Amino acid sequence: RHLDNVLVNLDRGDVVHIDYNICFDKGRHLRVPETVPFRLTQNILHALGPTQVEGVFRESCSQVLSTLREGREVLLTMLDAFVYDPLVDWAVSDHLTASSAAVGVAVTLAVY
Repeated sequence: RHLDNVLVNLDRGDVVHIDYNICFDKGRHLRVPETVPFRLTQNILHALGPTQVEGVFRESCSQVLSTLREGREVLLTMLDAFVYDPLVDWAVSDHLTASSAAVGVAVTLAVY
């Protein structure tokens, strides 16, 4: 991973991972698979401030997990769209032939 996939709001300290092409376990199907969902590198730790993961980050993670557990059914309903409607992935994989492989790679690279 690289820092182009991470946004840091310097005013509020928000950290957002923005590589949507790798989210939802799609990274496991790459030519070189991603084996972890998030890499907590030294750069990220320094961006979190002096308390790093022990301060606001840990408390925020705890609150997010509690909220996700409380709204589990609503969240799962919303995420069903990613499970049952990946039309772009199906279209590319179903129609990709040897003669159009280069076009598929070019499209994939353009998305990244």
